[in-house]
Amino acid sequence: MVRGETTDVAFYTNSVHISADAPVNLVERIRLQSMYHSLIESGAIIHAFVGEERPDAQSIAALITDVFHRTQAAQVTVSPEFTYCNSCQFIDRGIKSTCGKCGSDNVVGETRVVGYFSKIQNWNKSKRFGELPARQRGNYAVTAGDDAVVAEPAVPHPAAT
Repeated sequence: MVRGETTDVAFYTNSVHISADAPVNLVERIRLQSMYHSLIESGAIIHAFVGEERPDAQSIAALITDVFHRTQAAQVTVSPEFTYCNSCQFIDRGIKSTCGKCGSDNVVGETRVVGYFSKIQNWNKSKRFGELPARQRGNYAVTAGDDAVVAEPAVPHPAAT
């Protein structure tokens, strides 16, 4: 599917990914996208773009354990965003236009693109001004407890059998 506010920042959604800014929570996103993972021979992944949020380790562990046992998800990655200050070397969570420590605007944002972290300034216009804002509008909150329970899949995950 082609997405983007204008044609000069249009981008394709990836594989069977639901649009980054779709009005679904992370659990529903994983449940829906994972239904197709067993059909994809070249590999599949679900991204949880958490931005500057700092989900606690227990919430992530509960979510990933539940996903492994109760969905067909091949891979799930929790992807934060960072800002690095070239002036004072401070590293902050989230994409910022200035350093949270010294106030310098000599900063670089970094987040995951495909399977690795990269500097946003090196991204093409469509990724930077189309896909990234869509990610930041999405609901990727990592929650623990009952909220993390994912509906049973129609077909068990191959690793669970």
